[in-house]
Amino acid sequence: MNNKQPIHVFLEASENKLFLFNDSNDDFYPITEQEYCSVARYFIGWKACSQCDETDGSVACEHRSVGEMLREAEELCWAKCIGIKIQDPGWFAKENKINTTTERESKIRKIHKQIMKEYAPLFKKLRENGD
Repeated sequence: MNNKQPIHVFLEASENKLFLFNDSNDDFYPITEQEYCSVARYFIGWKACSQCDETDGSVACEHRSVGEMLREAEELCWAKCIGIKIQDPGWFAKENKINTTTERESKIRKIHKQIMKEYAPLFKKLRENGD
């Protein structure tokens, strides 16, 4: 029997950035342009192309370009996903954390640490105040 509690995630906004938070701790990371489609899909069930349903938004289909899908997904993330809490589909799962890092991943981790240092107190204060 697995007694492990599921991880829940939610989105918070700060100026012009969206951040994905782990509800069980203060871990978070900024959402990148490439992640808007998956965030919109997991949070509100968005489909990149309702005509063919053959793409997740990262690849163009015969009906829509990648840019068009990304813009729509980004708008939906800002308009409808902030404040919704869902079970983590794997963004914060330990088994998804890889020990070997590429140069890009290393840069992202450095940026993440910098953002954590800068924004964590602000987000904590906002959550405490209920804003």
